[in-house]
Order: sequence, then C-alpha cells, then structure tokens
Amino acid sequence: MRKELLFQIIVCPICYRKLSFNSKREELVCNIDNVIFPIRYGIPVLLKNKI
Repeated sequence: MRKELLFQIIVCPICYRKLSFNSKREELVCNIDNVIFPIRYGIPVLLKNKI
C-alpha cells in the first residue's frame, strides 16, 4: 500500500480524527490528544505515547 493512501485512511485510535505526518521524525501525530505514533519498519505503531 502506498504511504499517501495509508495516511488518508489511518486515524487516531483515541479520538478517530486524522493524523498528521512528521517526515523528519517518521511518526504520525495527533494534535488533538497530543499523542505520537512512531513508524517502525514502515508499519505505524498505534500505541499511545505522550508528546
């Protein structure tokens, strides 16, 4: 699956809103809940980590 399509589909597992992508740190960010989701080996890890 292409990254662009994945980022359009994937949402925050806490609030169900869109995530923004931080390309410098390779992570997805939920600005509503102040939570980051790292991307490891191309797979988003959707476990809660505080910013």
